[in-house]
Amino acid sequence: MRAFEALSIRIKDIDFDSNPANLFVRGEYTKTKVDRIIFLTGEITQQLKSWLEYKHRTRRVCHQDTRTGKTITEFRTPDKKDTDLIFSVYQDKKMKSQSYHDNFIDIGRIKLNRKKQKEGVYALKSLSNDKSYSKLKSIFAGAAISGLFAIFHDGTDYFRIKNIPDNSESREILRTLGLEVYDSVDSIKSSARSSLASSDKRSNVV
Repeated sequence: MRAFEALSIRIKDIDFDSNPANLFVRGEYTKTKVDRIIFLTGEITQQLKSWLEYKHRTRRVCHQDTRTGKTITEFRTPDKKDTDLIFSVYQDKKMKSQSYHDNFIDIGRIKLNRKKQKEGVYALKSLSNDKSYSKLKSIFAGAAISGLFAIFHDGTDYFRIKNIPDNSESREILRTLGLEVYDSVDSIKSSARSSLASSDKRSNVV
């Protein structure tokens, strides 16, 4: 499933009562523009149930009374509607799901300018210190088998810096550029070793 497809899922699109559980993906959000059904494993079914329970939990909210200036504490439980998006944490009545399409960047479908591609922590440092990139926009950072990577947009093209060593120095530089990596190279390698790819002679898992 593509990230954008996952972001379009509503509560009513998931059927937890089926065995196995499944979800409906609306064609307007798929690459092929065709509706489809996806069956869920027991693990992901439980994760989704836990997320929805957490998302709609009763929580303590503090806010300031604009008239008295006093802090008011109260307990609130968010409304739960079938049309709510699963992975949104804020529901605005004026917001339509289409707005996600306008603001969401599908990382997997970005066309990178390979000629601008760079490698290593020195390239990352150089980018961080280069003041000529006035229109530079940090897009995404993640971990791969060969190292960390980051994607940027310079006002004209998307480009990538790859093979960045996974250490505290690199992660700190990424933070100064507004990027956070929530995975690690070791965890990616571990996942790859346990997958079918590790038995493929063409695999680059080490």
